[in-house]
Amino acid sequence: MKNILFLFLSLSSFFLFAQAEHRVSVGNKTIEFREIDRLVIVGHDEKDLKITRKGGDSREDERAKGMRKISASGKTDNTGFGISSQGFDDKVVIDQVGKGDGTIMVFVPNSSVVKVVQSTYRGGDLEVNNFKGELDVSMHYHKVKLTNTYGPLAINTIYGGIEAAFSSGPPSQDIRLHSTYGNVELMLPKNTAANLRLSTSYGSMYTDFDIDVKANMANAEGQKGSDHDHDHGGLTGTINGGGKLVSLNATYKNIYLRKLE
Repeated sequence: MKNILFLFLSLSSFFLFAQAEHRVSVGNKTIEFREIDRLVIVGHDEKDLKITRKGGDSREDERAKGMRKISASGKTDNTGFGISSQGFDDKVVIDQVGKGDGTIMVFVPNSSVVKVVQSTYRGGDLEVNNFKGELDVSMHYHKVKLTNTYGPLAINTIYGGIEAAFSSGPPSQDIRLHSTYGNVELMLPKNTAANLRLSTSYGSMYTDFDIDVKANMANAEGQKGSDHDHDHGGLTGTINGGGKLVSLNATYKNIYLRKLE
């Protein structure tokens, strides 16, 4: 059950260490987070985006008084948290400015489309909790942890794994989770009705759901190979009669599709 506890731990830490907040009016614009070392996203029903921070060094740099923190690309810290917020016609872009300090906590409107890109070694895992909007994530070196994210999901990682849990009910939109070198683990309520696509080239697949298997992907594509090739690959099928799409792909690692009682 550890996979569904990080939401409560994250929120508890937030209330203990929260600082002042910076608000951004986003309207119907897409929200893009770029290269933020440590990021936690939480959905809320307000119209504004709210940025705050937990942890980090709150002491003021005496030598920097009267000056602005800037990045190599010319971004300026205009939030007070080492973060740049820029508004454009169709999107709001949130960038880290210089070295990251602490964990950036962002509360985003549940009606938003959110995109996250993190391509550096720095920082840590991405967490997204209680969000109902559309989420598109591209991570290179860190994990993605999701709890109760009920909008359409397109999550792609290279070296980090993906963990997702739906403890408040079955997902209401399509789910696509893909990791190249990490495990993909999804926890769904036992009554979830879904169409499944599970695929791994070099790992294994595990589940405690009863799957109505429709086809083996290798056979369906007319591929013929050794017994080893046949045992790997992927399958299409349904659970509880079928419904929204659940697509899980772990190229070199394992897939874990767990039943949540």
